[in-house]
Amino acid sequence: MQNSRSNVLASSRLCVALALVGACGLFFTPASALAKKRIVILNFKGPQAKKAQAALTARARKKFAIIPEAAFQKTAKELHIARPTDDDVANVARKLRADAIVAGVVHRNGRKWELTVTVRDGASGRPDRASIPLKGPRVTTPVIAQMHAEVMPLLEHAEAGGALAGTAGGDSENPLAMSKTKKTGALEPAAQPVGAADPTAGAMGAQGDRDNPIEKKEPEAQAAQAAPAAERPPWRPLATAALGLSGTGRSLSPDGNGIQGYSGSLVAAFDLAAELNPLAGRSDSLRGLGLYFTLDKVISVSSTLKCDPQGMMTQSLDSSELMFTIGAQYGYRLREAADAVTVGARFGYGLTSFSVTVPPTPCLTVTVPDVSYKYLDLGPYLKVPLRADSSYPMEITARFSYLPVLDAGQIASGGRAGTIGKNGSASGLELALGWSLRFRPWLDFLAAFRLQRFGVSIDSGGAVNGFSDLYYTIGAGAGIVY
Repeated sequence: MQNSRSNVLASSRLCVALALVGACGLFFTPASALAKKRIVILNFKGPQAKKAQAALTARARKKFAIIPEAAFQKTAKELHIARPTDDDVANVARKLRADAIVAGVVHRNGRKWELTVTVRDGASGRPDRASIPLKGPRVTTPVIAQMHAEVMPLLEHAEAGGALAGTAGGDSENPLAMSKTKKTGALEPAAQPVGAADPTAGAMGAQGDRDNPIEKKEPEAQAAQAAPAAERPPWRPLATAALGLSGTGRSLSPDGNGIQGYSGSLVAAFDLAAELNPLAGRSDSLRGLGLYFTLDKVISVSSTLKCDPQGMMTQSLDSSELMFTIGAQYGYRLREAADAVTVGARFGYGLTSFSVTVPPTPCLTVTVPDVSYKYLDLGPYLKVPLRADSSYPMEITARFSYLPVLDAGQIASGGRAGTIGKNGSASGLELALGWSLRFRPWLDFLAAFRLQRFGVSIDSGGAVNGFSDLYYTIGAGAGIVY
């Protein structure tokens, strides 16, 4: 019994000793080791940037406490910062007791794309950056893996902004006024302005420094990087050129008797279209001004002449068809973002012609007139992006044009061999719909539909009062984007 009691007393003393040791360990453990680090993740900017932001947030949430961007914005607004510097970022972090401020942007660096993630130290506001090269404006799985590998260590080493608040007299003093770093005692570099292209500036409700965009770690390298704010975004190409194949049909209906009409099924045509936007790289309202050109040429078409009322005998007549337009256009983007709608208008000149070659001895008199509509191209257009943040963004285009005809050719000036009255007039309308898919940063796949109708009025002295001339085209192709 004595041995048993001795064992019980010994066990009790051991438990008390272990409890005391544990309590001492907790007492001497820094509070920062018991709590998660606190970080702010600001909204990433640029094509597919949200995908990168979501992936980083999901990974960081496992190790850090996430402070919402709204809290960062509210705190920054209270400080009334006009042009923020690194010190201003640190002051906001200190009030939030944040260890790091994270921002990201997908942007073009020269002719290449990259994802730049900025991690600002909560204590100093100084930035570290991870730049991941991209194959076009697309955030892929390997890019996300590289981002995690480079950014997570930066977050681990970030120094708490809140930890300095108690050592510098709270909010009444600025801990960043110290001339030496806490860790090494070395002189700190001067605080740098936050660049206008850095999403941190936007989140602080400030303009940022336009002369100091996303900075490099070494000051001497800053001049080597083009400012993203001055870069031309992918939705503003300098030039595009497209080539396609289409089917074109025509229907000419006379209002009267004695003149032949025309009804043709779809025939093959090749299509060429180009746009030139020399001011796309500007930052003012002129960047929406550009030029356009389209050409549709039927490859081969023949018209069938019925030699008898029953159509038992026919004769094939060579024919040709051509459409082209050229002019200027202006597109206003509602905001500078990949998913923003563009509203625009265009003013140009166009030609639609259809002619039939009559042989010396046709089996029947040919009265169907040739046409050569020379017109102005006036009207609005609308471009609506779809899936702008995906790997394959798309865009829908709708356009409507009024076509006042300057000269209609043979159909309005007597017809073939004087079979139609002179002094005719004409006007037209056009509706066009288009779809494009950005398969590569430099390559688009395209599909389009166009409907064009001309109305011709004949004053007097002929067999008919007028004509309705309808053209319709449906096609597909590919385009180069620069």
